[in-house]
Amino acid sequence: MSAEDLASNNNPGRRRKRNRNQSPEARKKPRLDEGTSHPVQAKKQLQQATISVLKYLGKRPDTFVYPPLEEKNGQEIRVLIIEPGKGDDEIRCKLVPAALPKSDPSDTEKYVYIALSYNWGEGQPIHPITITNYITSKKRMKEPSLEKRLAMKFRKHKDWCSSGEKYVRSNLFVALKRFRRKDKETIMWIDALCIDQDDPHERSAQVKQMHELYIQAEKVRIWLGDGSTAAKEGSPKDCFNFLRRILGELDKLLDDLGKENTAVMEAAKQVVVQLMCNKWFSRRWIIQELALARTAEVVYGNQTMPWSDFADAIAIFIKSQDRIGAVLSKMIADQASSTAELGLVNGVTNLGANALVDFINNLFRRTENGDIQQRMLTLECLVSNLLAFEATNPRDTIYAVLSLAKDTHKLSTETNVNAKNLQLDKRLLPAYQNCLLDVYTDFIDYCIGSSRSLDILLRHWARSEESDGRKALLSEANSDSEVTEERLPTWIPLIHKSPFGLPTQRPRGRSNGDSFAGTSFRSSQRNYNATLSLRPEFSFGRMAYSSKTPNRDRKKTYNGTLFVRGLRIGKVKKTTPRAAQGMLFNNSLNLAGFDIRWWEDHHEWAKGIPRVPERFWRTIVADRGPDGSNPPSWYPRACLECLYNVNSNGDLRPDDVIDLKNASSIAKLFLARVKDVVWGRRIVSIELENEKTTFGLLPPETKKGDIVCVFFGCSVPVVLRQQEEEEEEEEEEDNEEDNGKKYYFHMIGECFIYGMMDGEAVADRKWKRPYRHAEQFVIK
Repeated sequence: MSAEDLASNNNPGRRRKRNRNQSPEARKKPRLDEGTSHPVQAKKQLQQATISVLKYLGKRPDTFVYPPLEEKNGQEIRVLIIEPGKGDDEIRCKLVPAALPKSDPSDTEKYVYIALSYNWGEGQPIHPITITNYITSKKRMKEPSLEKRLAMKFRKHKDWCSSGEKYVRSNLFVALKRFRRKDKETIMWIDALCIDQDDPHERSAQVKQMHELYIQAEKVRIWLGDGSTAAKEGSPKDCFNFLRRILGELDKLLDDLGKENTAVMEAAKQVVVQLMCNKWFSRRWIIQELALARTAEVVYGNQTMPWSDFADAIAIFIKSQDRIGAVLSKMIADQASSTAELGLVNGVTNLGANALVDFINNLFRRTENGDIQQRMLTLECLVSNLLAFEATNPRDTIYAVLSLAKDTHKLSTETNVNAKNLQLDKRLLPAYQNCLLDVYTDFIDYCIGSSRSLDILLRHWARSEESDGRKALLSEANSDSEVTEERLPTWIPLIHKSPFGLPTQRPRGRSNGDSFAGTSFRSSQRNYNATLSLRPEFSFGRMAYSSKTPNRDRKKTYNGTLFVRGLRIGKVKKTTPRAAQGMLFNNSLNLAGFDIRWWEDHHEWAKGIPRVPERFWRTIVADRGPDGSNPPSWYPRACLECLYNVNSNGDLRPDDVIDLKNASSIAKLFLARVKDVVWGRRIVSIELENEKTTFGLLPPETKKGDIVCVFFGCSVPVVLRQQEEEEEEEEEEDNEEDNGKKYYFHMIGECFIYGMMDGEAVADRKWKRPYRHAEQFVIK
């Protein structure tokens, strides 16, 4: 027994506190000592062994060392000068400190450079390139003295040298060979090489000026790869020729597709399968790289096309989807080897390529010469809508779009800084060294303060750290840290619950229903107003450190607790199965009073009721049309018509009706809306606080007994699940004190409650902050 345990036993009043930041399930697990024979311990040892193997087999030792950049008003960068070469010649580069071309005068040289936009790619960096540190393009950097070497804090090697090898991934290696010239140096900026990716402080500093880096580049070159993975008939040349035909002779092209011209069909297929699914289109950073570029070109293998032409061709391709899709669907169905390929044609509008083209046109208002005149979208809107684009580091979910938002910068008030300089809100400053919880909490705090709304808690935009699988192990193999996952609180909405899930899942089609709190980037108007114009009252729990805790050990600011004021409006009374694929199962229809036996004889909803009950049909379309407006007057008529098509089990399958040639157009439009709303959700009955009963659409994780609330400042109700706080254990039975049960809540998600979406819950009295008479919910 340890000295601590002995001291605890000798003091009857002393309590042993358990870690309240852990989930109840985690607290119940036994504590593991080194050598404990336990499945969890064994799994941890296996993970560590796997990482060691990956390090040995895949991670090559870089011998190149980055000297720190000098801090000169935060405007110093590095440029990469690729030395002449051809074929399989060794790739040799110079890495040169430089000032931004349009920065204030300084003693650092300025270079005209091309910025590369590309996908880092999968796998380990296995291709060596030689890089030499230069003071200028002609003057090589000398080895620093011991004193300076210690001051510069080189982490990788004790012996510093000005040249060394750095290993890169295949996609970048091929790009360097592609853009290297035979007889002339090429000056480029490439993030993986020009930024020390192992230094979080340097990465944070460079990200702050990323927008200027792309604005001031001579050109942004978009690298889609060498096309080596494409089939013979889908070469980069054939692919780009097809895009050029879209721009020049669309009608003839569509006629050829209609006649099932094999060569044209194969080219069209490659545009969908190879090009539209290119990994470059799923990167979040490309939005900034492309939107800020004065001139951009797309390079695919040996083919080049101006971005403006490429974007127009993609937009026209999507616009002509009705005519192209039928032909390609049949062709792909005959050749598909997976269900993902089968749904690819119909899901092409959800892919990053289409989303990128659509989004770029809505970011800025520009002058005639192409300068940015006005940014159009807020940071909250950008993060909430850019769900088709992923980031390797979850922090880049926010950092990658900071420079595109209209509300993140403010004029500097510092007297020693030019008045034109813009300063980021301190909560948004890039800080890769901060834990993910702190980054997300600061972002949410900023959004709530800016919008005066809690809706950012309900839109599914956040991505957690990778915690399992080969990808996670490979990423961890680059460091000496253990394989761990930062557990995020339930009030941070994760992207896998968004309508189309993770970016990699989008080609498979819809995963969840549309968000009730979601807003289109074309309009900031809310669909609902559950708490009218009341402002939120909230706060975040912070870590408690003693005054003796060293700063280096204060790794977190927040503890993952959210305090928010609101009202309980009801409790879940009955649930039905989740609406998989948007189906309305007989359980849901029965819950609303539909009697299929009576219906077969009378085709009425129920005896004495000649039409569909208002609260039911309005619930399954969330009482809105597809554009967020009030539902059309013909929705109940269409709903009634759809009930003629329930199957033998009493279920209504929307796709069966939509595919019927003789089904009316209003029935198809109605069911399309129903699918978008109910997909994956549960239709439930809610017992309100006034003992009345109503219908609701709740998340698939909902259980009977969950409570439904409205938070002040939130446009839609939320579902919470009460959790009992595990009490502190008494060492002596006679020392027990009954202080009552303590509890907190888990956030289950947003919901639609019929009759509670337009302020009904708060309209009976006047409310004033800080809402002392309302309940304070503690959410973890």
